[in-house]
Amino acid sequence: MIGDATLIAIILASLGLATIFATELLYRLHTRQLNRRRDATYAAHKDIYRKTSVVAPFERLNRYWEMAGDMLLASPIWPHQRSVRALILAGIAGGLATGFAFYFVLNLPGIAAILVVPAVVFALPRVLDREAQNRETDKFVQVLPDAVDMLVRMLRAGLPLNSAVLRVGQEASHPASGVFTEVAEWLDVGVPLGDAFLLVNKRLKQNDFEFFGVSLSVQNTSGGNLTDTLDSLSMIIRERILSGLKARSVSAEARMTANIITSLPAVLFVGIQIIAPDYLLPLVDGKNGYGLITYALASFALGVLVIRNMISRLIVS
Repeated sequence: MIGDATLIAIILASLGLATIFATELLYRLHTRQLNRRRDATYAAHKDIYRKTSVVAPFERLNRYWEMAGDMLLASPIWPHQRSVRALILAGIAGGLATGFAFYFVLNLPGIAAILVVPAVVFALPRVLDREAQNRETDKFVQVLPDAVDMLVRMLRAGLPLNSAVLRVGQEASHPASGVFTEVAEWLDVGVPLGDAFLLVNKRLKQNDFEFFGVSLSVQNTSGGNLTDTLDSLSMIIRERILSGLKARSVSAEARMTANIITSLPAVLFVGIQIIAPDYLLPLVDGKNGYGLITYALASFALGVLVIRNMISRLIVS
């Protein structure tokens, strides 16, 4: 016998598919009517009007994808490494898979499966996009010293500063190339050097890049040996990257412990629920179960906070 949650899911899925097909059908009919009117107008006034191309059949659907992306995703620091459509489809697939696992595999109540599906659909695209953004930021920090060295070599070769920034944008590795190209575009429209770097860094929010822009602005205003300053800055950035890698190496054990502690309750719950579904029923009987769950979650959260506090106080010599 089909459960209530399964019946609701089937009804919602059927309504969604029917809405999509009806929207696409109406859109195609409307496009056909517009094309007929266009052809009739063209036939009556051939010397005035020219035949235009047919509107893309999924243009309206693409606008819907963009609207959904604006609601689900935060403002990106970098251009999306995956398309908005792929992120949204991943969220929908993850939500349906989680709901299926909750109801059919873990034998949880149908209301839990219904509540978790929209949560995963809204959260998963944002999480995937944030991970892609963080990877791109880490890549930019890694290639920034090489871009600074390239700028130093161009300045020593005699290029003006604005031309050198543009050349770095053309020849540097991704994603530094896009950043320096954006700075060069601001410079082309007449924005001062310091303001151009400040405008770009409002989106990036990188301390090293901000310090780099301030150094260029000060040296360009007050004079001085710009190439030596940029050489020192490149060395400082490389030392910061090396110190960060050392810190991650030293704290690897503590971070692994924190990850294990964080994932242990969920793993144990899923395993016990699959092996013996009736074993955890006393936790939700309304007597002392909710108190025990709250105490366990608070204890795990406190342990994770203590470990993260210890990691943040790590000093690498």
